[in-house]
Amino acid sequence: MAKTPITDAGHTDLRAYIMATWLWFEVRDEEETPILRIEIDDDPRVTWSEDGEVLKVTCTLSGDDEEMGDVEETPVTVQYTAIFKVEEAGDALDVKEITPFTFLNDADELVIEHYIEVPLQA
Repeated sequence: MAKTPITDAGHTDLRAYIMATWLWFEVRDEEETPILRIEIDDDPRVTWSEDGEVLKVTCTLSGDDEEMGDVEETPVTVQYTAIFKVEEAGDALDVKEITPFTFLNDADELVIEHYIEVPLQA
């Protein structure tokens, strides 16, 4: 039996599956300790989008977000992001290192773009 790549419809289905089931976005500090995990479909700070072969999760965080605590007293540095299927524990399905960003006051804002490539076969 010949090995052949999956069809375009198969790739479309894979991208739809990822967007429908990889529902939890986690932000981690410089030591990869979780800061927060939020549900992509249920929190206005985070959204999925699709551009051809690339899926993108966009997350906007602010220094005054409840999960950040009092950043003016204890600064919080974000350096990693991860995506999960489950709200707690579980295995990360994708992890990215980002340029470190430290929240120093309530007005600080960070926009994170986490990309997942599901390439089409030639």
